Amino acid sequence: MKGIRRQSHFGALLLAVVVLATGCADNQSEPTAEIPADSSSISTRTEEPSPEPADSLDPLFGFDLDDTIGSTSEQRRLALRLRNDGEEDALVFADGGSGEVLIDSVPAGTWTRVDVLTRASRIVLRSATLTGRNLRRIEIDTDLDMLREVIIQAEPDAP
Repeated sequence: MKGIRRQSHFGALLLAVVVLATGCADNQSEPTAEIPADSSSISTRTEEPSPEPADSLDPLFGFDLDDTIGSTSEQRRLALRLRNDGEEDALVFADGGSGEVLIDSVPAGTWTRVDVLTRASRIVLRSATLTGRNLRRIEIDTDLDMLREVIIQAEPDAP
């Protein structure tokens, strides 16, 4: 007899849990309270930012500067044969208007070929010894597309 009472208590308890869990005890469901949204976590965005592609060639990319000004001139390749017939090794510098740069060194009695990329219409070549003594200064137009031979040792003194 005790086993039947325990089963009936267990069955009634199980039925009560199921009824309460489904909300059907008296066929009325409790009204759910609406919780207002927290306005501090709501953000309105009127326009999605467009992702800009990374430009690895532009060192100022991402600094919100004005659009870059397009260059009207195109790059030219200037082929030079630097000839040193002198008795001293020489350094050769080139300047296309934005500052002088070392382009090569030429040992005494030899020559070397150098290709210079520039946007300038004229470059200035300057040769100097390793000790800093100037040998020669030459201006070259970049209009012609041909190999140019440039003698870089000092000009002989005129008698």
